[in-house]
Amino acid sequence: MTPPDPTIEGEPDLLEERRASLVLDASLDAVVVLDEGGTIERWSPQAERLFGYSSDEATGRTLDALVFPEFADQARAFAESHFLDVPPDCEERRVELEARRKDGTRFPVEFAVSPIRSDGRIYFGAYLRDISDRRRWEAELQASMQLAEEANQTKSEFLANMSHEIRTPLHGILSFANFGLSRWEKADREKIREYFRVIHETGQTLLELVDRLLALSKLEAGRMQYEMAEHDPAKVMRGVLGELAALVSERNISIELDAPTAIEGFTFDEEKIRGVVRNLVGNAIKFAPAGSAIDCRVWEEASYFGLEVRDRGPGIPPRELESIFEKFVQSTETKTKAGGTGLGLAICYEVVRAHGGRIWAENHPDGGAVFTATLPRVPHEATVAESTTVTE
Repeated sequence: MTPPDPTIEGEPDLLEERRASLVLDASLDAVVVLDEGGTIERWSPQAERLFGYSSDEATGRTLDALVFPEFADQARAFAESHFLDVPPDCEERRVELEARRKDGTRFPVEFAVSPIRSDGRIYFGAYLRDISDRRRWEAELQASMQLAEEANQTKSEFLANMSHEIRTPLHGILSFANFGLSRWEKADREKIREYFRVIHETGQTLLELVDRLLALSKLEAGRMQYEMAEHDPAKVMRGVLGELAALVSERNISIELDAPTAIEGFTFDEEKIRGVVRNLVGNAIKFAPAGSAIDCRVWEEASYFGLEVRDRGPGIPPRELESIFEKFVQSTETKTKAGGTGLGLAICYEVVRAHGGRIWAENHPDGGAVFTATLPRVPHEATVAESTTVTE
């Protein structure tokens, strides 16, 4: 049997049109064929899905009026730059615009136009792609890059600050040790005693810094041990204030304590919570102006107890109220005025969290910063590290 002649009149055009339709239907982009005046002649299935208009609704309308109502002038100018006097070597160009669906929702699209020559006429293929995901990925990437840059800057600042914090006590230790070595035969006993006192105090400062670094290392590795037993948080607060009494007097600061005589039935690691209180009160002393007061409060609720420390200092910049608890992060107020390593509050945060509690900072309406920590009556097992030691 003789096969049909594929060259009969009309069939090549039908086949070409069928191929073009298949390409349009299979495209992942919304493809629109426009005449030389910018009117829609073909509206692909993907265009229907993307914009919500059927082919019948779209055909005969202009693309700028249909899907770019907010950017009609920009879309028209972009398209007309291709519709008029199109040179033979004209290449596809792209622009990003905001498009509108039939239901009114708006989204970003990449809009490209390419000239098409057929049967002596010039058509245009408009390709539209939803770039919402790409915009979101770009924004997430930009945010990640910014966070990485900030983290790197924070790390650099921390290392520079840590170098200063370590060198200062070491310089004091070495200087006074050198005084003692060079003058021990001539200096009186009281002078030698003063040298040893300074060496001891600066050595304690250095030891505290190293202890904080080790504590942070253990926290990050999940190896911090907690010795849980029943303690009185009001007693802990009084004990810390007693430790810092000399420093408070030296700075001409007063401390007002609002706490019950005793609070019973609460389980926590006394030494670690003492460290939290010591850090919060110590920070308040750093920032409290001479002659001002620091308010400390301990209270009890049915299922938790609370600790609060308020100073009358400059407060915390609002944008830093949460980041101030991150590792190596210091408030801009600390960087410029009070010194520090940026470790204390990060350790406080981890210790309180390990007890199943929470800690936060805020600015008091009348001035100064307020740090508050709340801890449950008995820490939930899941919140305490596996290495915890529980004592009876």
